[in-house]
Amino acid sequence: MILDEIGVNFWANKMNKLTIKLIFCTIIILLSSSTALSFPAKVSQNNRISHHQSDYVRDLSILQTLARQENDQAEFALGVVYEYGIGVVADIKHAEDWYTKAAGRGHIKAQSKLADLYASGNKLKKDYQQAVYWWSKAAEQGDALSQYHLGFAYQHGKGRLLKDYKQAAYWYLKSAEQGDADAQTKLGLAYYLGKGVSRDYRKAADWYKKSAAQNNYNAQYMLGLSLCEGRGVQKNLNQCARLIRQAHENGDRGASKVWERYELWEYQ
Repeated sequence: MILDEIGVNFWANKMNKLTIKLIFCTIIILLSSSTALSFPAKVSQNNRISHHQSDYVRDLSILQTLARQENDQAEFALGVVYEYGIGVVADIKHAEDWYTKAAGRGHIKAQSKLADLYASGNKLKKDYQQAVYWWSKAAEQGDALSQYHLGFAYQHGKGRLLKDYKQAAYWYLKSAEQGDADAQTKLGLAYYLGKGVSRDYRKAADWYKKSAAQNNYNAQYMLGLSLCEGRGVQKNLNQCARLIRQAHENGDRGASKVWERYELWEYQ
């Protein structure tokens, strides 16, 4: 999958192996925050050039050359490089500039990444309207995480969007069908409450099952509650007890109340 996303055949013709390694690392950083902390350790603490960093300087120059030729993959990679300070001094404004260039050319990961930065406000000034704008762009191209965030924005009326439960359910469905556990739970809740869709406890339980199988504690809680109540599924207090216990162990604060209400200790 990563090979397809970064267009490895193109890069192989244009760059040496060290450059390709750098691009792989930048993509991996987006998937693992712990990697983001450990990878820049190749640069010495006093910011002097180490024998590793000389390779980064050369590779960075190649990336910049390709980026100036309006290559969206290189622009996106430079955004990651500057955001996390990989071989350079971290500079969030430079990162924003490169992400914006790539996002403007339709690069899905850049659009999603830029939206996340604007929404969090941890590194850039918080701007939920801009976040929604870029999530919309990425969601329309099929990015599951952006579809989830866009659904959430419609559900809660964020980024100057009017609350629209129908639109929220629409985007949750798009994301849920791609396997996003949070979207599956949100869609289940939409069916459970009848918000944006017709109330349907069976469909709610079906989506909870998909999400609970991915160890989502909110889904475990809601599926357990459905089993206790017999809504959308046959009432089963033994299975309810198992799921409520799992939800509690995974961090759901409301699970203990269901445990007490239905005296689930009797069904362990």
